[in-house]
Amino acid sequence: MKNSKIINNIAQKLKITNTEFIVIFTLAVGLVVGGIYKIALKEIIPYPIASVNNDALLVSLDSLAEVHKTTFVGSNIDNEPVPELAVKDTVVKKEFSQQPKKSEFKGIVNINTASKSQLMQLYRIGEKTAEKIIEHRTKTPFTVKEDIMKVKGIGEKTFEVIKDNITV
Repeated sequence: MKNSKIINNIAQKLKITNTEFIVIFTLAVGLVVGGIYKIALKEIIPYPIASVNNDALLVSLDSLAEVHKTTFVGSNIDNEPVPELAVKDTVVKKEFSQQPKKSEFKGIVNINTASKSQLMQLYRIGEKTAEKIIEHRTKTPFTVKEDIMKVKGIGEKTFEVIKDNITV
């Protein structure tokens, strides 16, 4: 009863509700306890993450990424064979499909008749830009290659790369 009167008096003087006072008090106590831990107990009880060598961690993660490129059956994460599975141990290379880069596209696209997917084969032409090209040509067909620079998102640099791959 006496504690609630004290809380009431302090809350009224600070012009806050009792609940707000309790939350602020709890946060303040947590900060004090954390400060004491950091200052006084740091050497007695070391913080476990502080002792991790970041370089060693990054090297480990990189080597795990290299290991992930192949599938190992019959070994643990340290690449030690598990006797029960060692009989069936296999290494299978993962297949990666290598699609040609847009900058290596050698075809010619008619910008007045090409579909969205055909336009997207051009360098720096994504879905939104292809839609803008189609929208522009329905209103005003392109008469020369340079007209494509009237489409928002296609500037001189993009035009210089794609000019040999487009026609009207």
